[in-house]
Amino acid sequence: MSYKEEIKELTELVRSDDDWSDIRNILNEVGFMSGEIVMAGFAENEDEREFGIFINKADLKVYEYERSTADGENNSKNIYLYEKTGDRVFYAQQPHIELALEMISKNEI
Repeated sequence: MSYKEEIKELTELVRSDDDWSDIRNILNEVGFMSGEIVMAGFAENEDEREFGIFINKADLKVYEYERSTADGENNSKNIYLYEKTGDRVFYAQQPHIELALEMISKNEI
């Protein structure tokens, strides 16, 4: 799967898939509108931790997040957001960010 296909798939999941309603609701609760989120990366591990990168289409700010998916911790109190907008070192490590920003500018997502 290409980065472009992955970005489209992840974005669709976070915006409308029932299995992703927990992260969608948490992001809405902390001030993001799910229809404006473009997911540029996602990973999870065996320790009930989830990690992701998303762009807020409304202002083109880039965020990295980490959260617990453990029972009782799957809420807005257990998400950590780090704004990474313009962080060239981070962008270099995550090449799909530039692609996601380009897709937004071309109205492809």
